[in-house]
Amino acid sequence: MKLKEKVKRDEHFIARGNGRSYGDASLGSTIYNTLNYNKILKLDTDQGAIIAESGTLLSEILNVIIPSGWFLPVTPGTKYVTIG
Repeated sequence: MKLKEKVKRDEHFIARGNGRSYGDASLGSTIYNTLNYNKILKLDTDQGAIIAESGTLLSEILNVIIPSGWFLPVTPGTKYVTIG
């Protein structure tokens, strides 16, 4: 079953990325793993804008934007979190 169908079926769920959040944010009875949704869809180096899927790791974003001369204004204590 595709994620879109699961979301429509389940009234309450939690989307889980890489599981590196502080606290118990990704605990629940219905959890959907978003790690397969990890593509960078668009990078606009002129505007400094990026569109990426929720399962994209911050490390992957940094690997793309740093060579382009960009960095994030705020970062967490680890680069192994997902952006969603």
